[in-house]
Amino acid sequence: MTTIPLSRHQTGLTLVELVISMIIISVSMVALLNAFGISTAASVDPLLRTKSMKLAQIYLDEALSKYYDDNTPQGGLPAVPSPDCSALGADGQSRADYNDVDDFHNTDDSPPVKQDGPLSGYANYRVQVTVTCVGDQFGQPSNQIKKILVSVTPPRGQPLLFASFKGNY
Repeated sequence: MTTIPLSRHQTGLTLVELVISMIIISVSMVALLNAFGISTAASVDPLLRTKSMKLAQIYLDEALSKYYDDNTPQGGLPAVPSPDCSALGADGQSRADYNDVDDFHNTDDSPPVKQDGPLSGYANYRVQVTVTCVGDQFGQPSNQIKKILVSVTPPRGQPLLFASFKGNY
């Protein structure tokens, strides 16, 4: 039987080396998991922005589909000679009865709703609409162009602003 001579130097790790390697691995794992957590939380932002854009589009489409003024005739022509920009806002009617752009002024919906009822999937969103006469900013009489500003506030987010213009024609 042959014997294998043992080396005087033993191989392996000491307790100190083992503890140091465990500390290094722990610190690197904490840093890695922290970075992963931050990237996961940030991945929700694009979804909230996309839903906010869709929600603003619903409100803008609805407002832009209405007449320019209470006195606008069927078909929109001829244009109202002197639209009134002093009394913006709903004329006492419900949302289903909005018939012109300025009826949307001072709309504040939380949760948001459509003209014909509630919107699903937007429970924690808030929509605010203001309508102002801004024709003078475009070289026209002030009452000839209305700006529709929609502010959408998603859950845990900053308000996002969306605007469109409607002319008296």
